[in-house]
Amino acid sequence: MNELHTFLATVWFVLLGIIIALYVLLEGCDLGVSILSLLAYKPALRHQLREYSGRTGQANELWLVLAGGVLFGAFPTAYTLILHTLYIPLILLLGGLLMRRAGFASGSLLAAVAQGLILGELMGSMSGGLTPFTLVVSLGVVSGYALLGASSLLNHPHGSIKTLAKRWAMAFAVGALATLVTVLLWIPAIHPYLSTRWQHPATVVLLGGLLLAVLLVSIALLRSLRGHGRYSPLKWSLTLFLLTFTGLAASLYPDIIPGHLGLEQAAASSKTLIFMSFGVGLLLPLLLAYNGFQYLLFNKSSEQKN
Repeated sequence: MNELHTFLATVWFVLLGIIIALYVLLEGCDLGVSILSLLAYKPALRHQLREYSGRTGQANELWLVLAGGVLFGAFPTAYTLILHTLYIPLILLLGGLLMRRAGFASGSLLAAVAQGLILGELMGSMSGGLTPFTLVVSLGVVSGYALLGASSLLNHPHGSIKTLAKRWAMAFAVGALATLVTVLLWIPAIHPYLSTRWQHPATVVLLGGLLLAVLLVSIALLRSLRGHGRYSPLKWSLTLFLLTFTGLAASLYPDIIPGHLGLEQAAASSKTLIFMSFGVGLLLPLLLAYNGFQYLLFNKSSEQKN
């Protein structure tokens, strides 16, 4: 029974990670473009950028709602601890999303900052307050979203926007990579036990491979921003996000909240996890279809305008 429970908890941990990754990858460009509109120096340019973003936000945010539902059902202990400790950044996240739905670009920045604070707390001390580590992680999240937004704007038909986007993409790529390196070096100091865990042969191979992949993708991203390379900067940026997220999850496993909760300790009963599989199994295809429909409408609308 314990083996079954461990297996089910791991499956739901992976599924939760996939759902969050889908939200980040699908929503990242929209959030990034909206954040970049705050840097635009001309009102007309700001208007164009805001028109370009937010077309698929409603569909993308459903993944965030689903992630909250999965956390509540599959890992209720972790859900309670997060809600109790991180209520301020969670309120900021909700406020940012509501501001964004009302058309305020600053809402996207607030949502990104809040997500960074939440991520920083989950990886850090879970103190519930601002720390240098959470601020660095938050800066990295904002830079990462801005990088995705700038990379997507490189395909924009207007030359002035593409020129600005290239400048922004290079600046935020450097910022995102710098904060990534800083966080990787900082985590073992916060959780010393992770250093021992990372020395396990299987973990060394996995994390070593991921780090090598991150390094190669980072080089390819910077080369593509200089006009070299085989693929577009957006593809490399999305790949970098995915590799970073995978590496983070793999390095923290089998903890769901490092230093506070292990996966089995946080998971619901095996019967609950099995029952949830049917509901989420039916919901996932519907969400994917809805997302696909939204992006199809967005592409058709963009083609008509161009």
